[in-house]
Amino acid sequence: MTRVDPAAVLTAARNINIVGLQLTDAVTKATNNLSGFAGMAGTDTAASTFASSYDSAANSLVEALGKMGEGAAKVGLILATSAHNYNDANAAAAHKPPPDIGPMPEQPFGCPPTPNVPNAMGDPSPGPWWWDLIVSYVQGKLWPNGHQDQLRKAESEWKFIAQWTIRQAELLWEGMGQLRAQDAEDIEAGWSVASDVYEQLFTVSENAKALAQMCADHARNIDEAHSAIENAVAELGITTALIWAAGALLTPVTAGGSDYAAAGITAAKLAQVGSKVAAIVTRFEGAAVAVAAGGARVAPAAASVSTAMARVAALPVVRVAATGANAGRVGAQEQESLKQLGRERDYEKYVKGKQSKGEPYRSYDDYLKERDRWDRIGEQGDTEEFRIRDEHGLTEANGWKHQQVAPDGPGRFQEGSRIWDYADIPNQRAAEIKSGSVPEGDFARQLAIDKKYVTERDWEITYYLKEPLTPSQMTRLADLESSTGGRFKVEGAW
Repeated sequence: MTRVDPAAVLTAARNINIVGLQLTDAVTKATNNLSGFAGMAGTDTAASTFASSYDSAANSLVEALGKMGEGAAKVGLILATSAHNYNDANAAAAHKPPPDIGPMPEQPFGCPPTPNVPNAMGDPSPGPWWWDLIVSYVQGKLWPNGHQDQLRKAESEWKFIAQWTIRQAELLWEGMGQLRAQDAEDIEAGWSVASDVYEQLFTVSENAKALAQMCADHARNIDEAHSAIENAVAELGITTALIWAAGALLTPVTAGGSDYAAAGITAAKLAQVGSKVAAIVTRFEGAAVAVAAGGARVAPAAASVSTAMARVAALPVVRVAATGANAGRVGAQEQESLKQLGRERDYEKYVKGKQSKGEPYRSYDDYLKERDRWDRIGEQGDTEEFRIRDEHGLTEANGWKHQQVAPDGPGRFQEGSRIWDYADIPNQRAAEIKSGSVPEGDFARQLAIDKKYVTERDWEITYYLKEPLTPSQMTRLADLESSTGGRFKVEGAW
């Protein structure tokens, strides 16, 4: 029997739609703010390295945000139509006019195209006036000419995006909470798709932090290179004042001239300075390669988000505007599209899991029958854990054992003990299966212990989530996952 609270569904629809609208608006604002930093990396070799990574990563992340925004807004609209459908049906069954369950936010006309982030390369900052006096001796190297101030402003912008994205996850979480108690396929599909958006928000946030770190690191490297170059000049007795004196005396520059000699500047000394400066710039260029590696990780992650969100953004909403008496007819196509997307999403996750283990997988139709069977079993008892065990190979045949106590800690019945759902202790692997209702105290204690095993003892620990956790918990999981080089992983298993 279908059981739906139309008012609760509309509240959820409103929250999800607002998140989508705000994400779309944020994309425009962010690119407008970042447009003020075009060419911020400069034009030197390190700038080229930085920009080749940063530009694609930044645009991929902005594109992902745009698709998430468009998709969430559409899911909210479709759920709103469902809410009015159920409201009308309930009223008809009671032979009463439908009650007013509230409006949806005003929608913009169409979805604006996602703007591009401006290129980071192209606007050199001026070097010191004395650079021209040694440029012939630095082996073709360029003065590090990026704009540290602009890079740091871009850093602040990406940090804001990272934090703001988490705030949107909090609003989305509130909306999703209204859908959990509903019993109807279209509402469940809405929850499923919204949960994907929710999960991807944390991916976007972590990658925005990575872009912020790129900007901060490149700005710091420029500062350090400038300081090292100036120190190299000073150490060799060629102070700014001395070069200024020589520069004022000579037109054009001739290192062998008597005025240079009088100032203590010889061709040999300039060559010595140039060699040292060239080495400093070479190290600076190498540091840029390391910085660029951060962007190289962001671009594919953001592209994966864009791919996942593209179908959500493509949901049809041309006819969703009608509510009230006409909503049942008007929203049918859109509701079916949402249900179909939910089914396809589940099937693709199932196939991906099977392929990762090299196992055969069922056809789409057979999978749906099996999925429905698990849904029925899940209503009768807590067997979801066993489904996850089987799907991810957490079996004794693969070395895993159920309910294992973490070694070198309190025992099974002692306070503070850590019991993993599954563990392969000889190979230092553990797995934890989490529901969406895990108490914060338990979560914080367990994660702190797991962090030590991962970071101090080189264990590999995976959290399988039966449903999304709270925004605070998801943020901490994402932070640990991004900082442990793959030893700590989180997988959505809902």
